[in-house]
This record gives sequence, structure tokens and C-alpha cells, in this order.
Amino acid sequence: MCGTMTTKLKVVIADDEQLICSMLAKLINWDELGLMLAGHACDGGELLSIIESGQPDIVITDICMPLMDGLDVIRVAKQRGYPCRFVVISGYRQFDYAYNALKYDVADYLLKPIDAIELNSALKKISEDLRANGASSQDDTGMLRSFFMKKAFYDTETSDLSMESLNGTYGLNFRPGLFRFLLVKIDYTDDIKIIYENLSSLQKKVEETIDRIFGPLCHDILYDRKTDRVEVLLNYEEEKDREIRQNMPALLLQAKNVTDLFLGLYVTVGIGNEYPDLAGAICSRDEAQKAVWARMVLGFQKVIFFGETKNSSQSLYEDKMKKLAAKIRQSFETLNVTEFRRCTEEFFTLPKHILGGAIAYEALKDLKNAFFDINEKLIDAFADVNTMAKETTYVLMMAYTMDKYAAAFQEKFSGIMEDIMEHTHTQNARPIRQAVTYIEEHYKEHISLEIVANEVTLSPVYFSGMFKREVGQNFSEYVTDYRIKKAKDLLKRSNLSILEISDAVGFKDPKYFSKIFKKAAGITPAEYRKIYG
Repeated sequence: MCGTMTTKLKVVIADDEQLICSMLAKLINWDELGLMLAGHACDGGELLSIIESGQPDIVITDICMPLMDGLDVIRVAKQRGYPCRFVVISGYRQFDYAYNALKYDVADYLLKPIDAIELNSALKKISEDLRANGASSQDDTGMLRSFFMKKAFYDTETSDLSMESLNGTYGLNFRPGLFRFLLVKIDYTDDIKIIYENLSSLQKKVEETIDRIFGPLCHDILYDRKTDRVEVLLNYEEEKDREIRQNMPALLLQAKNVTDLFLGLYVTVGIGNEYPDLAGAICSRDEAQKAVWARMVLGFQKVIFFGETKNSSQSLYEDKMKKLAAKIRQSFETLNVTEFRRCTEEFFTLPKHILGGAIAYEALKDLKNAFFDINEKLIDAFADVNTMAKETTYVLMMAYTMDKYAAAFQEKFSGIMEDIMEHTHTQNARPIRQAVTYIEEHYKEHISLEIVANEVTLSPVYFSGMFKREVGQNFSEYVTDYRIKKAKDLLKRSNLSILEISDAVGFKDPKYFSKIFKKAAGITPAEYRKIYG
């Protein structure tokens, strides 16, 4: 069944939705990974039958399926001795399912929406292991510890468990003392493909280095590998804290020795504060991320403690950052690329030590998230918003100086905004026509932006910007001009009084009508009637 790269490994995909099966098949790099599609199933019974008859190497299955759920299929397949590897996919909130999947020795557990990079990375790892070692079972304890760092650590249910329960459930060795997060951030300036080919082995060497330096000092050390970093959780006695801190430069030096093997690679160690419990450890992770962020100002190839990034002058710029962030957010809502560029340029001209601080980090992270929340429906009309959000995060993550981050931030978001406008331009014609028709039919009544936006099922903010872009006038100006046009027609062709005409075209205050009319026509309604009536 397993063989060299020339023998393609067989893959079966199972989900109760055919569309999901097709989507997963499209995400997989079949030829690159040496894989072939051997079938798909829409329920657990059909999947088990395919496993029995087709003997696939890898099975990608959803947990929730008719007849037999994914976990039952895995359990039965294991009992009957089928050596295929399982990749389980499921929803975010199925915590118990995830834990049980790991107990059944699955090769990987992926959360929906499925990310193509994550899926192919998992398949690459499995296929390489199959070709090298055959269908050998994975280390259950290692999988449980990995699951804790990737998922359970952040789950609210975990914080309610005792340390003894956590240790028993996830194969941990936590003891009372301190918890501290550190991030080994890998920046790469050269060919990214080269990095992808070697990153896993590089990260493994970094982990071995950390084990060698901090293992004798810690009760337990946990790892989580990301695309550009290794995240590390240390648990140790309070008396060891000073020695832990003192050994950070040694970690940086040895990590540099590892990364120096790869041209264009640079490493930074960001370190959060120490805390007496796991709830604090989550804060420590956030602090370690902010310490890594500061490298774009302080420089990479350094050890950066979160406490060293604090600057008393940051608060002096907080109001200005908030105002600029609010303007940038508004440009997201109106899809005003010019205003977005102007505001982001102003934001990134703030002093570098301010941009490298926690306040700027939070502001920019919130703006990134807000952009996709605001424009989710518009993006979904032509692309997958989750994939686009992850791609954007990746592009920003690649920046290792503030200038590069500023350029990436501006280029990425302005590009998406332009894509949205391009894809919605033809679609905009219909709601604009509907809006104009509504105005023509209801100009005698009270008309507001909100009323018409609701009629065309768009948000008032988006509709306002779209109307101005498409028509060349803002909404209120267009309504006023249309009413004045109808008033001129009545002044020419009817014997209605000024008061009656004012009411007939939607102005309930005749004095205000006369004022607006004169402003538009240059003369009063009475003078207009004398000349043209």
C-alpha cells in the first residue's frame, strides 16, 4: 500500500455534503504530494464500505455524518485493523469530538472552514511518514499535548479543570509555580518556497535547542508550530525564574546558529511576563506577540521582553491613533481608497517607538479584523472571506520592519477594496435604478437615506458611498435636485400656489422651499414663474 513517491497514495474524502467533498478535493495539491482520489462518501456506512474494499492510505472525514458518525467509522476501522490514516474535520464548537478523535489516534484534526495551507501541510506530513515508516501509529500522548496547545489551551472549559485533571487528560506535567510564554519568530527575506521545504526541520531543531537549555529548569515545556514561529509555554518553579530569564540570550544565540544555515532567515525571541496560573499564561502569550511586534522598530535578531517595550509616551498618542483608526474604519465602510491611503499614511508617520508599542499593535489588529467583518458579504460575492482574511494575515506576518508592514497593510487592503468595487460595479446598477425609481415615485413624501437603503437591502453607510460613486452626487443632493426639477415643471405648467407646489414636491416648509429653490435656480419661485410661466 505504501511505497515510494512514484506510487501515489490513495485518499478518500467523506462529508454528508457533496459540495464540501468537492471543495476539499479542489484544495488538495494532488500531484505535488503524490496523492490520488480513490473515492468519496456521503455517510458513515458508505465510508466504511470504501475503506474495506478500497484500502485507502488516507481518509479525510467529517465527524457528523448520517448512519455512522466519523468517530464510529474510525473506531470500527481501528478494531478491524485497517491501517489507513485519518484526518478529521469538524466545527469550532465540537470540543468533545475533537478530544475523542485524538484518543482514536487520528493523524490530524482540522477545524472548519478548512484552510488549504493547513490541509496540504497535514497531508504532506502524513504522506511523508507513510512513505518513510509505513502505517505506524502516532504517539498518543504527543498528539494530546499538541491538541492542548493548539485548541484546548484557549477553551473556556479548560480553565475550569484542575491541574491534576489537565495533566491526566492531556499528558502534561504541570506543577505549581510559574507559566511563561515565549515566541521564537522566524523572519524570512529570501525565496519563501525554500523556507517551506525546510521549516519543519528547522522548527524541530529550535525545539530541541529549547529542550536542551530549559528542560532541566522546567516541569514541562509545550510547543505549537505556526507558519512563521514556534510558540512555547514554560512551566517552572518560581525560584528558577531568574535563571530562565538569564538563559534567553543563549536560546537566541543557538537559534541563530540554526537559522543561519538558511540564507535570508532571521530569528527574534519575544517573551511574555510570568504568571502563576494558566489564565495568566494566555496573557503571557499576548505579551509575547507584542514583544515580537516591537522587533519591527527595535530590530530583529534580539531577545525582547514585553516589559521592555512599554513607553510612557505611548499614551500621549493614544487619542490621535484612535481618531485615525476611526477614519480608516470609516474608509472601509465607504470603500474610499483615497481616504484609506491618506489616513494610513498619516498613521504610519507617527513616531516609530509609538508604532512599535502595544497600543498601535492592538489598533492595527482590530482594523484588520474590522475590515473583514464590515465587508464580509461583499467579499463573499466573489471570493471566500475566510481564505482572504488568512492570506492577508500571512502577508502582514511576513513584514519584518515597520516600513514593510505599512506598505503591506496599505497595498493589501486598498487592493481588496478595489477588487470589491470592481466586482460590485455591475451589481450596483440594479440597486441604484431601484433607488432612483423609488425617489421618482415617492418624492412627495418624506424620504431619507435610511428608508431608501432599506428598500434596496443595503446598509445606509455602504448605500451612501455607492450612490455618490455611481450617480456623482450624494443622496440628499440628488433628492433635492429632483424635487426642484419637479417644482420648476409645476411652476411652468400649473396654477398651483407656491405653498401648494412646495407641499407637492415634498417640502413641508414653504420658506425653506423658497430658500432651497433660490439657491438652486438663482431666483425665487415667484420670479421663476414670471419668467418661464
